[in-house]
Parts: sequence; C-alpha cells; structure tokens
Amino acid sequence: MIRLLANTDINREKWDACIAASPSCRIYALSWYLDAVAPGWNGLADEHHQFVMPLPERKKYGLPYVFQPLYAQQLGVFARHGNEPEVLPDCLAELQKRYRYIHTQLNASNTPVAAFPAFSFTPRSNYELKLNANADKLKEAFHGNTIRNLKKSQELRIITSGVPLKELMLLKAANDKVKKKPAHYDRLFRILSLIYEKDSGFAAGAYSGDSLIAAAFIAHFNKRLYYLIPVSSARGMEKGAMTGILSELIGHYAGTDSVLDFEGSDIPGIARFFEGFGAERTRYTSLKMNRLPLPFKWLKK
Repeated sequence: MIRLLANTDINREKWDACIAASPSCRIYALSWYLDAVAPGWNGLADEHHQFVMPLPERKKYGLPYVFQPLYAQQLGVFARHGNEPEVLPDCLAELQKRYRYIHTQLNASNTPVAAFPAFSFTPRSNYELKLNANADKLKEAFHGNTIRNLKKSQELRIITSGVPLKELMLLKAANDKVKKKPAHYDRLFRILSLIYEKDSGFAAGAYSGDSLIAAAFIAHFNKRLYYLIPVSSARGMEKGAMTGILSELIGHYAGTDSVLDFEGSDIPGIARFFEGFGAERTRYTSLKMNRLPLPFKWLKK
C-alpha cells in the first residue's frame, strides 16, 4: 500500500536505507540531501519502505505542487529490489490524485508509462564513465581534442581535493555567465558545506601560480562521483584546466569500480566535452503534468 508521507512523518533511517539498497541509488534522494535542496519535502513510500519517491513540494495560491530542485538531477522512484518500472505506475496514480502541477526528473530506471496521458515524458541525456579499468586504459579512450587540452594544462598545479569551498564560490560568482543574486550563492555554499560535512564531497582545482583558475565540486556516494559544480575562469578555459582536473580525477579513481557521473547534457558542445573522456550517454526522463485551473495554467507552461 502506498502512503503519502509528510516531511515530519518520514522515517529517515528506513528512507535512506532504501535509497542505498536500490540499484538506481542516487545521492540526490537521501533525506539529508533533500533537506538541503528542497526543505520541507514530502514523499511516497510503502509500509516497509521497500520503495520510496521524493516529492519536493511548494504551494502557490494555496495549491500544492511538485517542483524540480536545483542540484538534484534525478529523483523519481527508488526500490530496494530494482523493481522501479513495476512500482512507478502506482506512484503516478497517487500523484494524479494529490497534485495539479508536477515537474520532476525521474531516475534512469523509471521508464515512461503510456497509460498516463496527463503526464508528458521528455528524455534527457546524461554521460557516465565507468572507472573499472586502470588509468592507462581509461585514458586510451580520450578523444583528440581532450588530449590537446590536456597538454595545455600540463603547466598548471592540479589538486584532486582540498580546494577551500570559499575559493570555489568566489571563482563561481566571478565567472557565472548569468549572474545570480547573493542569496543564491549563499544557499549553494550551505548545500556544498553540508555535503562536505557528511563526508560526501570535495573540491578539486587547478592553480596557475597562486590563482585558482578552475575548480569542480565532486559529490560521492555508493561508488558514484557526481560532477556537481564545475567552474572555470577565462584563463582556465584557455589552459584546458578542467580537462586537467578531470583527467587527474579519472586517474585517481581508476580501478575502483566507481562511476563518474557528468550530470548531462543535451547541449551539443557540453556533450562532446564529456564524450571526449570516453563517457557514454545514458537516459533519464523529465516528467511534467499541468492540470492547473485557468488562469493559473499558463503560468507553468
């Protein structure tokens, strides 16, 4: 039996145990991670937490709706025994009863369900690199442009962990193409700090002299590394700094049976960058439903 659980009624120990046991496990669905990116989230679960589904919820004009939080690429249904496709239809039926508007991104094991015409399912691209081979074997798969950028980065000092979060945040704020409000960067800093405090993340970086010119915050859980926050200055891009950082990380984790999750993308240039390391495309699904009454419906198109 599926139950809708309010945030305060969720057994977090059982919830996190279900996420960790699922073959589709993602750090985004852990209770503490959801607390950071979607405070007050609710969830669906069966009585014994054999499966769960996070529901980041807000209200507007008195109507509850499910939204897709930043820094949580894949949510959806997670099941201990890998039977997500069997469970998903029942969860979708529950969502239709509760909400008028939903936008969430399902994980790779949650396949579209044709029996629910109220929902639209849009495929999204992700790129993943299995790190089960040795470093030399993995780097044999690098594309020509990746190798050229790697040569440019040779003069840089690259460290695979230990970059201070404040340095990363200053670099990001200074180099974001679309500038955000200070509150956005404050919130991101709190999220990254929590991941770090949970021993589930670190920041790698590339220095030119004493100057940080590129950095990447990497989250990790259950042998999956997430390329969560990358940032480069103009000089970092000129020197192929991010290629150098990723090459060092690949070498460091080679042979560990980990997976480097690049978190996207459907943008061709970014996709080519990830493919340049030998990463393979995988798919996940964006789920939407809009049954808002007029005149609110057009606001969420």
